[in-house]
Amino acid sequence: MVRLEKCLYDLTQFCHNKFLPFLNPDQLYGSINPLIQNTLKEQSFIEVLVKLLIISFPKVAYLQELRTLAKAKMADGKKTAMMQAYTMQKNEKGF
Repeated sequence: MVRLEKCLYDLTQFCHNKFLPFLNPDQLYGSINPLIQNTLKEQSFIEVLVKLLIISFPKVAYLQELRTLAKAKMADGKKTAMMQAYTMQKNEKGF
């Protein structure tokens, strides 16, 4: 899931001409570049990406379940971090 999110983020940055590794000095940062759009279209990148997403997540319910699991994991991580901070604070005070 993290890898997919990173790929989609990078693609968004690339499409909006904000992906620094592919930014040329003569291009305006943050403006949509027709050359990039044509490149993606010619290489059928979007079509392949959509097919991969359909294969990976044939039902929308799968994506919703992943989102729910990710939110639960984040909430658990926050609780764990808060407990660790509390324990450290408690140990420092000598309780």
